[in-house]
Amino acid sequence: MLAILFLLLFQDSPKFSDTNHTLFSQGENFYILKKDTLFKYEEDVWSATKHNLKLKNYDFNVIEGSENLYLIAEGGGLVLLFNNEKLEVISSSGFWESKFKSFDFTKNDTLFSYGGYGYFDTSNKLIFFDKNSKEWFDIRVNENYPSNRRQRSIGSFNNKTNELYIGLGKYEGNVFSDILKFDFKTKKWNKYADVGKHFGVDYKIITNYKVPLIINDGQKVTFDFKNKTYNIYEDQSSAINSFLQIHYNRFTNQFFLSKENNGFIDTQIIDEIHFFKHLKSIHSFKKDLNKLTIFPVVSIALVLLLILIAFRLIKTPTALMRINKNLKTLFSNQKRTFTIVELKKCF
Repeated sequence: MLAILFLLLFQDSPKFSDTNHTLFSQGENFYILKKDTLFKYEEDVWSATKHNLKLKNYDFNVIEGSENLYLIAEGGGLVLLFNNEKLEVISSSGFWESKFKSFDFTKNDTLFSYGGYGYFDTSNKLIFFDKNSKEWFDIRVNENYPSNRRQRSIGSFNNKTNELYIGLGKYEGNVFSDILKFDFKTKKWNKYADVGKHFGVDYKIITNYKVPLIINDGQKVTFDFKNKTYNIYEDQSSAINSFLQIHYNRFTNQFFLSKENNGFIDTQIIDEIHFFKHLKSIHSFKKDLNKLTIFPVVSIALVLLLILIAFRLIKTPTALMRINKNLKTLFSNQKRTFTIVELKKCF
């Protein structure tokens, strides 16, 4: 009887002190999931509903599929489905706590997760969630690719080409600036590109924006893997560094943010056009050195070949040079008489 209980109506955003929460959205509505309560923002009005999940953690990665909205526990394992204003546990797995800072995405409404870390190990596995068995399984790859072991990665999945792109991240003492590509058809990893800049390891990743997006030292950086460029946007306020979570609503084109303020958690909604108001610079990825070295190598080889040919021509007398030399010999002693045979030998 108390499963669905409306508690409050808020004209302002709800304030709470628990940092253990998740921001998400569906359609025009915004939601905050925290212990015992699901807050909803609809038509400028906040409401709150009790839930009976009874979880030990309410920090989730929000994944929007083609049909459903999923929440994957930060650290991996547990999966929630949001449907008809209700959250339901659909996995047999509990909280793994072994895939923190993984990159999660959907492919044909199937959940996938790449990388992450936990229990003193960093993963390079690509796994998927099977709804029928309610379990996670590994994707078999055709070859070992150790360079893809990393966490804190940004990424994107291209539905048209069936390819996954993974970039940046870290592994042990290595901080990466390259972009890797996984082809679901061939089941192979390959190096795709290099951004050409290291962004450290303290950046915040906004997982559900239209393109890969990070917040780094007060700057917002978006990445275009297809065109191999990235944009840097300045933020005029230092408040961007204090935000705990940032969620993007693809239906309303707005960002939903939470931050600490005097011991409480405040939320804010910002239009996309204002979020990316100050474009500072546009950069191209690092040029492919393998491709750039082809032309110099060919050019050097061609020059060496021409020099060799010229040297051979200089060392090898032509017929005209032989005739000129022999004519000098012929007329140097006009008093000598030559036979026809001797003249022929001169030529």
